[in-house]
Amino acid sequence: NLGTKHLGKLVEFECVVSQITDRESQAVTEAWRCLYCGETTTLEVNYKSLRENYLPNCRCGHGNNKKNFVLIESECKYIDFQKIKVQELIERIIGSHDLKNPMATLDLHLEDDLTNYVGVGDKIRVIGIFRLKPKSFKEKGGGTKGLYQRYIDALYIEHLESDYEDIQLTQEEEKEFETLSKNPNLIKILTDSFAPYVIGMEKIKESLLLQHLGGLPVPNENLLKRDFIHILIIGEPGVSKSELANFDAQIAPKLLLTSGGGASGVGLTASAIETETGWTVKGGAVVMADGGVCVIDEFDKLPEGESGRLHQAMSDGKVSISKASAGSITLPARTGILAICNPKNSRFDPTQPILSQFRIIDSLRTRFDLIFVIKDVIDRKKDSNIVNAIIDAYLTKTQDENKNPNYLPPEKIKKYLIYAKKFKPKLLNKEIVTQAKEDFLNLRCGGNTLGPLSLRAFETILRLAGAYAKLRFSNKVEKEDFDKATELVMYSFNQYLIDPTTGKLDVNLINVGKTASMLETLTHAEQLLRELWNQNKGHFTETEAEDYLNEKGIIGKRFWDIWKELRNNGTLQQDFVDSNPVYHFRGLKAYCHFCNPSQI
Repeated sequence: NLGTKHLGKLVEFECVVSQITDRESQAVTEAWRCLYCGETTTLEVNYKSLRENYLPNCRCGHGNNKKNFVLIESECKYIDFQKIKVQELIERIIGSHDLKNPMATLDLHLEDDLTNYVGVGDKIRVIGIFRLKPKSFKEKGGGTKGLYQRYIDALYIEHLESDYEDIQLTQEEEKEFETLSKNPNLIKILTDSFAPYVIGMEKIKESLLLQHLGGLPVPNENLLKRDFIHILIIGEPGVSKSELANFDAQIAPKLLLTSGGGASGVGLTASAIETETGWTVKGGAVVMADGGVCVIDEFDKLPEGESGRLHQAMSDGKVSISKASAGSITLPARTGILAICNPKNSRFDPTQPILSQFRIIDSLRTRFDLIFVIKDVIDRKKDSNIVNAIIDAYLTKTQDENKNPNYLPPEKIKKYLIYAKKFKPKLLNKEIVTQAKEDFLNLRCGGNTLGPLSLRAFETILRLAGAYAKLRFSNKVEKEDFDKATELVMYSFNQYLIDPTTGKLDVNLINVGKTASMLETLTHAEQLLRELWNQNKGHFTETEAEDYLNEKGIIGKRFWDIWKELRNNGTLQQDFVDSNPVYHFRGLKAYCHFCNPSQI
């Protein structure tokens, strides 16, 4: 809202720092010595004025041409000076914000003790004077006569404690929310009100609500344990992934939307650019969304090298930039990631494990607490409900509360979440914690899963349990919170860790990237090929291997999958005998008719 009418006036506003530059020295007085008579003239530099500063005429009669003078730097007076760029608080903008359409930004000029006082991603309150300065030729629109750039001459800066917009609830709203938090159907009421035009997907909606609350705060700052929650939604086209994200933006206390197809790794994290005056540090999407949620659509389109830059942000909640001449800079990025993408071939192959159809590197995939799979399955009853919801959206302007008497509008859900974020649940009951530990160990060691459940899953359960406690306005984590968290984690596992050949939950897909049945088949095939290797006295061709395994029941696609795997992992190596390609096992070379078989 700042405009020309505020020129020269004192203004106050809240913002977030998006870019900083190196601290420089600004001259406030300059000492010029005449080259003809040697007299020194002191000039007060009015660097805040729109007018250019001119040297006075020397008493010896020479004009104010600077060619007649030399600057005596040791006699000049300087102050510390720094320019930063700020933008609107993301949480103050209605709905989400897309980085493709930049928010309003403004330059701040800092002096003396205000320099190096803030960093990229800091939320601050600013009091200063609204001023103008001519645009330089290097800036967009620079050089145009009479065109000036706005900036704030900062007089006071205060760091804001909250990472999201604070709200003032009326007494009626407080009573309503307190009553709602104790309702045994709380989660159902919230999920039914979450994108009501999207039928089903209750667990996904529940998870998105929990993501805005975050998990258990870690009291020991030296432990790199995060409390923010990462969610990956992978689904076929036309299954309402974008609709979920759009509604999520309406209820989010703080959310920023970007796209993996158009964002680089630096654009998602941070960048340091060297300029003529020094280094400029600019925060990316996950830094600017610090304390909130960053939605990355088309996550699968991130180049592999650039998606790797997200590792530190997703694990530690910070982004580090190291430049030889600029040193190391660490920016806060305590941001929950909501990643949305399609499977490799747009549609899921029911004959292949779901996990093998992700176009996401394993090291990044394991950072997600919850992964949900949405398939476009033909179901006449469900499809009829979806079509009816689409028709209702065209017939009515607002949600018909008569159909759902417990319906909560998005504004009310947002207020509820902001209020719930204020609670700081702790693990106060040792018996409950001990029972949760035993339940997890039983699940890990003796559950109905193939392969051991990862210990990382227990950290996810802790985070989700803390979020469930916040949802019901409690500072104490109860057993019901652990039970719900465990149920949600297992629901997520069942989404993408099912072996299509056995129909069982197989955690080996996470641990080693293959199902137990695949490992068993691979081991059996390798044993058979070793038999063939012995029979052929040291080598075999691809055709011989295919024929031999076909006789043993390993045919078609199963054979070629195994053959490809054994070649890729180096178990089988190629050689040539009489110019013909043959294969042997690693460390056991093939031999030709010139070799002595007994020496192999």
